[in-house]
Amino acid sequence: MGQCKSCTNRSMSDLVDGVNQFTVTVSREADQKLGVELDFMDEKTGRVIELDPDGALAKAGTNLKQGDHIIAVNGSSTATRIMTRMKEDLTIEMLVERPVEFRIEVVKGADGVGLDLTHAPRGDTLVIRNLTSKGAIKEWNEKKSAAQVRRLDRIVEVNTIRGPAATLIEELKKEDKLSITISPAPKLIEENLDPVSVQHSKKF
Repeated sequence: MGQCKSCTNRSMSDLVDGVNQFTVTVSREADQKLGVELDFMDEKTGRVIELDPDGALAKAGTNLKQGDHIIAVNGSSTATRIMTRMKEDLTIEMLVERPVEFRIEVVKGADGVGLDLTHAPRGDTLVIRNLTSKGAIKEWNEKKSAAQVRRLDRIVEVNTIRGPAATLIEELKKEDKLSITISPAPKLIEENLDPVSVQHSKKF
């Protein structure tokens, strides 16, 4: 169970004109783990699944938290380059984007929710791989131009429930009336997504 503490409407200017980005810098010993598990399902960024309190990031007192997206490391972007830098480099400077969540309210009809979803094996979000031509989300987008649900956005909560991806899927299937909290895709991947073959989650 959880509440959407940072929910807002996507029409607000901070979502249209700007993004919540910051840098995190940490140094570690050669044998020290960074202590972070990342979800690379969008194949461009690493979304934080879990932080290890004994890892270099936590011990350094960084403000990185679950749900943040690492969009570049030491100047390198895309999933495979981020993985390489986090594995090999001892001094890490990460560009991080913290999504501002928003909530939508829909009712399923005969065409269902209308989303093609996927998730990381240990992920706690549902990645919107595609929107279908019919369904509740299409109807929502047609009515709510300022709060559009888009490809590669993530579902993080359904009817106040947060948790493993399987739990979110179960709630989407079970209920017709749905309150869905969306974590928007990072700005850099809204266009020009080049598919690559990467591991969909990895610990560092």
